[in-house]
Amino acid sequence: MIKKVFGLGFLMLWAVAACQQKATTMQQTLPIGDTSRNALDWDGTYSGMVPCADCEGILTVLELTKEETYTLKRTYVGKDPKAYLTEGRFAWNELGNIITLDGIEQGPNRYLVGENQLFQLDMEGNRITGALADNYVLRKGEQTVEDPLLGKKWVLKQVMGKDLPENEAIFIQFEPGSSRVLGFGGCNQFFGNYELKEGWRIQLSQIGRTQKLCQEMQEIEDRFFEALENADNYSLNDEGDVLSLNKARMAPLLRFEIGT
Repeated sequence: MIKKVFGLGFLMLWAVAACQQKATTMQQTLPIGDTSRNALDWDGTYSGMVPCADCEGILTVLELTKEETYTLKRTYVGKDPKAYLTEGRFAWNELGNIITLDGIEQGPNRYLVGENQLFQLDMEGNRITGALADNYVLRKGEQTVEDPLLGKKWVLKQVMGKDLPENEAIFIQFEPGSSRVLGFGGCNQFFGNYELKEGWRIQLSQIGRTQKLCQEMQEIEDRFFEALENADNYSLNDEGDVLSLNKARMAPLLRFEIGT
């Protein structure tokens, strides 16, 4: 009887020890409590101007989705007006606080996820410190720097692939710091709203114009406004001085050049 009790007690102690060991193992391999991944509203668009060795700065816009995909748009300001677009998936580390962007072989691809901000990490995955540390932060919902499209006077040169006479002064301007677009259609002044989206997408809305009648310009102006309403994406040439407004992957609807 004593042996049976002793044997039963030994089995109970062994079971408790095994459970404790299993719980300890789980604690070592799984994050405990809240993490950036499960506690923060991390999906959305982040932007900022990070330092650059041979340019004025890198305009960086990074969009993260709940499906763990990303869109990264980088523009080397003062060096190359073209925006470089990278898309792919990202993965979380075991602690649920750092993401790694797949498909980026050159340059940093890891970010520490904070409350409404991303901290760009160095090539070894360490937090950047020093006087410039704050410059390596992307903030959510803030367009801290301007898109190359903004703040310029774009003079129309072609409508649906057809050249305009040199003396025509049709133009469009996208105001930085607001969502307003304005310009001249050849006969009437116009105004409205614009919205820039990831992937070089654009939406023009609430376009209004004055009501002056110019028979000699009416056809061109009507085609111009029709094209504005249909455009859903834009592109810039490598030099950044030619703008095209496009519909899907079709030929450009409108082509502009920087004016004075």
